[in-house]
Amino acid sequence: AYGLASTTLGSVASPAGIGVMRHWCEVQNLPRQMFGLAGRGIFAVGLALTRAYLINANWRTSIAATTLATIVIDVPFTACAVFDIIRSQYFLLGEEFLVEIPAAVQFLMTTFVVVEAADEENV
Repeated sequence: AYGLASTTLGSVASPAGIGVMRHWCEVQNLPRQMFGLAGRGIFAVGLALTRAYLINANWRTSIAATTLATIVIDVPFTACAVFDIIRSQYFLLGEEFLVEIPAAVQFLMTTFVVVEAADEENV
């Protein structure tokens, strides 16, 4: 149940995000794909950092901290785009880099919770 709820609720995004990217910031497909590819590399670095430094950390604290970190990182970028302060596609895409490490930590911690919560019959 936790795995389903975590995956379902953790992936909810604003429907306005695509419109902001496409119409207001005029994000082109190639830069978006390149930033996404580089972001996956940073996600892998985040996984390695989690393995090296956070393997024995409290999962509740880690999930709460990464959720808050993701929100704190996202708000300035989104606010700058929405309120027409900075509407550069590269500025908006730069946010993807910054959220990848907290996303990697959160991914591993939620996976650990699901694995530990599984009983012998579900293995």
